[in-house]
Amino acid sequence: AEQESEGRFDASGVSPGQVTKLLKEPLKVRNLLVRARVFRSQMVINQKNITFGRMVVGEHATKCLTLKNRSSVPLLYAVSKHASINSGYLKVPHLRRGIVRPHGSRELELGLTPGLAGKFEETLELRNVQDPTNTQVITIKARVVRPETFVLEPLGGGGAAGVGGGRLGDSAGQQQTSLDFGDLVVGEKSPTL
Repeated sequence: AEQESEGRFDASGVSPGQVTKLLKEPLKVRNLLVRARVFRSQMVINQKNITFGRMVVGEHATKCLTLKNRSSVPLLYAVSKHASINSGYLKVPHLRRGIVRPHGSRELELGLTPGLAGKFEETLELRNVQDPTNTQVITIKARVVRPETFVLEPLGGGGAAGVGGGRLGDSAGQQQTSLDFGDLVVGEKSPTL
């Protein structure tokens, strides 16, 4: 019977009045000494601007952004884009949220496939989840142009391609790199080649 009651409170020797008295008494204040070391994760990004340069509409390009953790605790980060029309063209394929090891680094791959011609400028926010005061803002830039619609290229059969795929060449079938329309008068039609 002793083994069964070991580790359990046996109230058989306590009267109901004593239990009520114990429950009504305030608990004694006890001081506990707690020692702790507080660490802060610190995110560092050396690049504040990333420029993709000149791009053609629909072209895909990638660049890498390096996140560094300068502390001895893991860094938890989150990536967010602003809700502009251009934000849909910028992709962060895999690591929208992640962890960087203490004193380590991680590369984030950024992909850009612009759909509109003009100046592309979008901001990307990298937030330290544990320390919101350590938020970094990166500016992504590109100059986007429309694709070329007219090209004059040589064809394999000894001529050059012109508008509508016509052939230009001399009578011997040799390829020409230039066209000479001769002397032209303003307002008059040029001779047909």
